[in-house]
Amino acid sequence: MAAIRSLAFVEASRDTESLILAALDDPNSDVRVAAIQACLQRRLRPAIPSLQRQLHAGNEACARAACNALAGMGLEGWSILEECVLNPDRMLAAAALGALAAAQLTASAALVTE
Repeated sequence: MAAIRSLAFVEASRDTESLILAALDDPNSDVRVAAIQACLQRRLRPAIPSLQRQLHAGNEACARAACNALAGMGLEGWSILEECVLNPDRMLAAAALGALAAAQLTASAALVTE
């Protein structure tokens, strides 16, 4: 888990990205959460399909982390979160709405300060 976290801070390379993407499928949820956070820090757009799968994988920590990561991926991530807002899973719907609202507030604030 610590090794995956550290990958978010090392120089970007194909190997680094491959390790992060592979960690998204690790059986240990703590490793997956660390990989999801690394995807967010790197804005790793190839991870979007894996992040979307994490929303429905049955692990609350992974789903919440995936919502936050998708919120940082721009319009493609936002559209996925918008679909989740109406999900019957209340935890997922709330996490998606919160992440989406936070991302949109940040984007709006950035426009105001320009």
